Amino acid sequence: MSRVFRSCAVLTATAVLMLSSGLQAADKPEPTTQPKAKKYPAYPQVNGLNIGDPAPDFKLPGVDGKTHTLAEYKDAKVLAIVFTCNHCPTSRMQEDAIIKLSTDYARKGVKLVAISPNDPGALRPDEVAGTVLGDSFEEMKIRAKEKKYPFPYLYDGDTQKAAMAYGATLTPMVFIFDAERKLRYTGAVESPPYSASGGPHAKVAIEAMLSGEKIVYDRTRPFGCSTKWGFKRRSVDYDTAMWNEKPVTMADIDLAGFKKLAANDANVLKLICVWALDDKSSVAAMSDLVMLRRIYQHRPLELITVNIDPAAKKKEALAVLKKNHAAKPDPSRFAPIDPKTPINYKFTGKDIDALFKALKPKEGVKPAAPYSVMIIPGGEVIHTQAKQLDPRGLRAKLVTVFRR
Repeated sequence: MSRVFRSCAVLTATAVLMLSSGLQAADKPEPTTQPKAKKYPAYPQVNGLNIGDPAPDFKLPGVDGKTHTLAEYKDAKVLAIVFTCNHCPTSRMQEDAIIKLSTDYARKGVKLVAISPNDPGALRPDEVAGTVLGDSFEEMKIRAKEKKYPFPYLYDGDTQKAAMAYGATLTPMVFIFDAERKLRYTGAVESPPYSASGGPHAKVAIEAMLSGEKIVYDRTRPFGCSTKWGFKRRSVDYDTAMWNEKPVTMADIDLAGFKKLAANDANVLKLICVWALDDKSSVAAMSDLVMLRRIYQHRPLELITVNIDPAAKKKEALAVLKKNHAAKPDPSRFAPIDPKTPINYKFTGKDIDALFKALKPKEGVKPAAPYSVMIIPGGEVIHTQAKQLDPRGLRAKLVTVFRR
């Protein structure tokens, strides 16, 4: 990877910490306006639990297809309720530690239950830039299967009653109860190593409970992402409305201009997607490409569409872009995009083969629309999708690139 692209990675890492790390301020300020005809959930009444309080009951669906209740775990000597989720970077960082807690102490009478408190509709696109999966129930099933969770993974996103009853304001956040289901510890699963109180707090608390010792730190400050309460859907709708109001344009580009585009002398990653109207998968995937733009709006990425239909079809191609609101993101300190540079192009050259050749296809591959490539500064192609547009595959690669 080039030195200039490493600087992008530094900006990206900083953006991740500021936008989605351990501060509840990770969420954008709530908009002052909202659609008048739409009713949003009220701000949640979250009181939280004090040490010694009983465990609130719950009845929640699990990714295993079963409904789970508190009474189901009545035989456990220690019960750990972990509120976590798919999208939060901190939850994913501590995912292996949560799995290890479950497996290491299962034979000692400790039961761990994970609950996702988030309303998936309350997540803005840019809040899932660090992951391929969001927080829907179906995506929870995918993550549990991928990681082979040894514990129940329950969904509270519809009513969020469990999150409100427990006081789960962040993910990940753990509540550990004794055999009588009295709260003995709450807070962080683990604190970051640079924290003054860093350490495997949940593990230490469980060890103390099993040995009959006093828990020295029975309440610690959780570190993670704010719970996505239902009222935040208002912010998501406002964000969507702002995007949909942006102008959508298409600029002409000839072969020389396209070669310069593909050479990528900019300080950003470029994802170039070549498409055509007669390819139904190209048109169908346009909304997914637009969503990728919104997801990575705070990353040093330019997602560029290039239409290769005849000039007479430019108006029709532009109509597809407008229908999908394929607008350009606003520049930010983490996404130094030139506001004057187009991101939707109509190729005006006659030699389509020369266009594809500029994208450096692998030997033996005959490119055709849809065709997408990722190009780092300096012109090196690091990822290609030929004859398909797989948004999830593109997201997976982008997550890997921006973690470098």
